[in-house]
Amino acid sequence: MGHVNGYLLRQEAGPTVYFASDTILTEEVRSVVENVRPQIIVTNSGGAFTGGTVGPIIMDARQTVELAYLAPWAEFIAIHLDATDHGTVSRSSLREYVQAEHAGISNRLHIPHDGQTYDFSATPWRKI
Repeated sequence: MGHVNGYLLRQEAGPTVYFASDTILTEEVRSVVENVRPQIIVTNSGGAFTGGTVGPIIMDARQTVELAYLAPWAEFIAIHLDATDHGTVSRSSLREYVQAEHAGISNRLHIPHDGQTYDFSATPWRKI
C-alpha cells in the first residue's frame, strides 16, 4: 500500500524499543530486527484488510508469531487489536492461537488490554 514509518527508541541504560507501526512482515522489518536486535518490539497485529479484500495491511497472528520466532531475545507487545472494524485478529484470537500452537513464545508475547501498561524496568537489559 505504500511506505510506512517504524521507529527505534534507544537509550544508554535501557532497552532498544522498535515500534514496527502499520506494516506487514516485510524484508525491511526483518532486517531491522536482525541487524538492530531491539529488546522490545511493538507490533500492530490486528490483521486489518482494506476494501474487504486487500490485506492484511498490518501484521496478523501468523506474522506476529513469525517475528517472535525471528527474535527469540525480545519481548513483544501486540497492539492495534479490537481497534478497528476491518481488523481480523482480536486479543482473544491471538491469545488462543499462541496458546494452542505456539505456547513457547507466550511468556514473551504481551497482549495488553485497553489502558494496560508494562514495566520492564526490573529486566536486566544488556546490549546484544
